[in-house]
Amino acid sequence: MRQIPAPSVLADTVSSITVLQADRLSGEWAVPLVARGAPSIVYQSTGSGAGLVLYGQNVQPLIFHASDHLQMIAWFLHPHCLTSLFGFRANEVTDVCLDLGFLPEVRRMCLVERLQAAAGCAERLWLMQGFIAALCAASSGGVSDAAGYATGVIRAANGLVSLRELQTELRVTERSFQRLFDTHVGMSPKQFSRICQFQPAFRQLSVGRFDRLSDIAYDNGYADQSHLIRVFREFTGFTPGEYLARTAAFLDAVREPGA
Repeated sequence: MRQIPAPSVLADTVSSITVLQADRLSGEWAVPLVARGAPSIVYQSTGSGAGLVLYGQNVQPLIFHASDHLQMIAWFLHPHCLTSLFGFRANEVTDVCLDLGFLPEVRRMCLVERLQAAAGCAERLWLMQGFIAALCAASSGGVSDAAGYATGVIRAANGLVSLRELQTELRVTERSFQRLFDTHVGMSPKQFSRICQFQPAFRQLSVGRFDRLSDIAYDNGYADQSHLIRVFREFTGFTPGEYLARTAAFLDAVREPGA
């Protein structure tokens, strides 16, 4: 897995890029896509086919089934950008995966076909950058500065921020604050904060920066190890131990990884 910074020309829309690639897989695998607090535009290719999709905010963990080979190029958007890019309320696609192959812009560019025929990851990244730039250029506006500010504050604090104080700072009612997040982020402010708190704990576990599970819990503001395990299961579908075991098994199944 590779993490790639967003191109500076798209920094207002794209937060980061993740590439997951396995040139050969033994057997069929269920790859969990965990709650991340950000929607994504993804090119995904495996034995069953390839396509360009939009993942809305996922609160429930999603499962992607892979066999033979796997490539996922995920452009993660800033949490509040869905409405301006696609014209619908963000909560309409929460926990939903949409096929983008039928969008007029995708068909005009023959984008799916060009992504499939591309010589490698670098060319696919370039094609996807052009598509997202076209979406931005065609956008009729509608970016919510308030939602962008609120989500930025929450993410910077890893979810450990007073939502009431943030609501007061924005000078909105509790109901308006809730509506702001429903429309532009796709979930409640509290749920978004919980996912932002979970993400650094998930990363810490994934890279092995801990001696005991309780260390991760305390480092990330959880009451105890049991609290962390409950949250981990909610957002990934597995306990931390189960997730690490599945990750190790998946890596063992990857043969001749791509460069």
